[in-house]
Amino acid sequence: MTIRRLSGLITAGLITKTMIADNAVDASKLDETDDYNFTGALEKDGAALSTGGSAYYAVVDAAADLDVTLPNGAPDEIYGVSLSIGSKVLCFGQTAQAENGIYAVSSVGTGGDGVWARDTARDTAGELPEGLLVYDRNKDALYKLVTAPTTLGTDPVKFVEHRTGLQVANSGEPVSLSGANGTKTTFDLPVKGVVAADVRVNGFPQPDSTTSISAGTGTGGVDQLVFATAPATGDAIEALIFFR
Repeated sequence: MTIRRLSGLITAGLITKTMIADNAVDASKLDETDDYNFTGALEKDGAALSTGGSAYYAVVDAAADLDVTLPNGAPDEIYGVSLSIGSKVLCFGQTAQAENGIYAVSSVGTGGDGVWARDTARDTAGELPEGLLVYDRNKDALYKLVTAPTTLGTDPVKFVEHRTGLQVANSGEPVSLSGANGTKTTFDLPVKGVVAADVRVNGFPQPDSTTSISAGTGTGGVDQLVFATAPATGDAIEALIFFR
C-alpha cells in the first residue's frame, strides 16, 4: 500500500506530484548520499537562502509533504519513487512537526509497514541547522529549514520549498581542476556566474574560509576558484559548481 492526498485526506493508493517546482535546480546527477558545504552563500534572486554565512546541503530521493506514520508505518513508494533500503526521504508535512526531518529507509515492507529512521547524518539537532538546504532529486525541488530544533524530537522542525534558477555544471558531476604545484592559487572554472562550489582536496571538503570565487577573471572571462593557501603539488582538486 502507498498513500496519497486527496482534498487534504490521506488515502490508500499512489502519492501524486503536488509540488513540482518550475525553474527548479538542474541537479539530476547529484549523489544522493553526500552533504555539501558551499564556498559562499547559495542565493535566490540575489538573497542568501542560508543564515550564518554557510549553506549546508543534503540530497534526498523523495520528499513527503503529508503525515507519514513513523517509524513503523511508512509507505514503500513516494511520488512515484519505489523506495529501497537506504533511500533518503525528507519528511516536512508531519502533523507533529517535531517528527520532520531527513529519514533513511531501514525496511521497505509490503506497503504501509515500512520502517524509517532518521538519517544518521541528520539525527541530532546540531546536524539540522537553520538554513539547511535539501535537494529532492525526484521533484527537482529545493527546500530550506526555517525552524531548527534545539532538542530534536521535542521542538518543531519546519521546511519550506524554494524555487531557483541555479544549474549544476558538468551534468552534476564534480569538475577536476588540474595544475596544483604548491604555488598556484587560482583555477579556472568551466562557467561564468558561479554562485557556489563544493570544493574537495584529496577527497576532503574545504572550509568556506579557505576558498572564494573570483568572477570573470579566468581565461575567456570564466570565473575562478581562489585558494587562500596554494594546494600542494599533485593534490587532487574537485569542485561541484552551481551557477546562474
